[in-house]
Amino acid sequence: MKRIVLVLLTVLSFCITASAQTVIFEDDLNAGEFSQTEFFTYFNLYNANSDNYVMEGDNGYFHGKWTEGASAVYIDPVEDYTLHVDFSTAGTTDKPKNTYRSFIAIRVAETAKSFLFEPDNGQDQEAFAFLGASGIYFYCYENYVEVGIHANKNDGTAGPVNAPEGYGAIGEVDDASKRDFGVYSVSAFFELPEGKTFNDFVSVKIVDEKDKVTFYVEDTLICEIAMSDVENVVVQLGPNYWNESRRGEEIVAEVCYRTVTVKDASGNEVVKVEGAVVPAGGLLGFGNRANSFKVDNVKIALNYEVTPQPTTVKTEAPATDNSKTSPTPKAHSSTGSSKIFSVIPVILIGLSVLIIGGIVIILLVTTKRKQG
Repeated sequence: MKRIVLVLLTVLSFCITASAQTVIFEDDLNAGEFSQTEFFTYFNLYNANSDNYVMEGDNGYFHGKWTEGASAVYIDPVEDYTLHVDFSTAGTTDKPKNTYRSFIAIRVAETAKSFLFEPDNGQDQEAFAFLGASGIYFYCYENYVEVGIHANKNDGTAGPVNAPEGYGAIGEVDDASKRDFGVYSVSAFFELPEGKTFNDFVSVKIVDEKDKVTFYVEDTLICEIAMSDVENVVVQLGPNYWNESRRGEEIVAEVCYRTVTVKDASGNEVVKVEGAVVPAGGLLGFGNRANSFKVDNVKIALNYEVTPQPTTVKTEAPATDNSKTSPTPKAHSSTGSSKIFSVIPVILIGLSVLIIGGIVIILLVTTKRKQG
């Protein structure tokens, strides 16, 4: 009997573990009209319109172009979550330069979101410049994912450490504070599984677990990112930024991980970035520069269960802005979820407890009768 009880407890433990996630956003983008999609409501879209929504038969997806729909950013910062998305890009517009790519970005400081697809030093003049001012970028093109880590350490080297021939550019950075965004990026290339290319839709999973991030393609681990050494970091717009009135403005003031190690699927170190500017949490989104991307079947799930909160926060009604971001939701929950937290896991756990408890009681009664 002890063996039976042990098995039942194991089953119960599995039920609890399997349900320990909370989906805060999910959309297959098949609503038929862009304005009816959850994606339209819960992602801030740059200069997007109905032409960015494509229906092919019964399947819909978002097509981010340049500059219409150049970026799509989830409305709330998130921590400790898993992102699922089907992602496709137009390759790379200019192989020798680091900026002309499409990307998935995570841990972007809210104060730096307006620089998401802007070069970090000048307007497309520097070949070894990357995009944005904080966080981790996954530049996705052809059969590669290039992982870019923002940093502001002086006397560093910007660019890829292992680029295939003809891809990317590297350059020395003596003083990061003199760069337009006060940062640069260090990157590493990884190949996709054989036969997979971002020219077609590819299933991507990013698991963001506080001090570790893992990147999967078609459920195959591609790379792992380990983070340590937390510090308060302030980054300012540089002395040569084009808008003189904003020079010296703080664009990042966050608790950041300062040491970031990028490893391959076998756990081998590919590059260690010192002086990293990777916030402990932040915004996630998709974007491009002089390129394009497609997004479908988006799902964001917290890596833990959350008790539903009844309060909601009202925000401004949707309005189109042709120069910045398009619609924000009329109302969303305090966690920014597009769906009410599912009670199904709770019900399943409750039923499991009742069933197992009933079986145990029956077994105990039966045993006592036999002994009597």
